[in-house]
Amino acid sequence: MKQLLTLLLLISTLLMFKLETCYGDCEVYGLVLKKGEAKTVPGKCSQVVCVGNRYDEYEIENCPNAYSPKDCTFVPVDLTKTYPKCCPHWKCADAR
Repeated sequence: MKQLLTLLLLISTLLMFKLETCYGDCEVYGLVLKKGEAKTVPGKCSQVVCVGNRYDEYEIENCPNAYSPKDCTFVPVDLTKTYPKCCPHWKCADAR
């Protein structure tokens, strides 16, 4: 009887801890975010934003399309930088 009571107490404590740590958090790509928090997605040039109170209420922000202006050089994705600085873009010479 004592063991059963101890086991029930342990289980209820673990459940309460799990609810406290996960309620209101978003979990995506192995990241855990609070509502309103944004993080760069590891290995991708995008950002995830937690928008709700459930684990699956999030938005993914990606790089915009980069169209080629005249006399510009294309700069590809740079995963060493965080979003949006990692996005591909065009580098143009100064017009003087």
